[in-house]
Amino acid sequence: MDNSGGYADNHQVPRNSAYQFRGQHIISDQITRDGLAIVWRELERALQQAIPGDIVEFGCYVGTTSLFIRRLLDERKQSTARHSMCTIRLPAYRPKPNQIKARPALPFKPALCA
Repeated sequence: MDNSGGYADNHQVPRNSAYQFRGQHIISDQITRDGLAIVWRELERALQQAIPGDIVEFGCYVGTTSLFIRRLLDERKQSTARHSMCTIRLPAYRPKPNQIKARPALPFKPALCA
């Protein structure tokens, strides 16, 4: 991904061992090594428990966490679908007052969120 002159240039980190997790370079300052360890541990736990469903990541920015999620799935030979969405790049949607319709409340279904 070429972010020359873009916002991502401000978030690059040095290429040294302080910015590595599991031997791989952390490509931005948007998550720490400790943060990646939490994501890795919780995803690994969900995979070990064979919890069904896809993996969804909101706010992926330049994809730092996405890379490590993909690495864990590849390491475990998992074919789980993964969806990463960068909400910053989504166009703002502002409905007009006459477009807003109340919806009946749906029953709450608890789910695993890691």
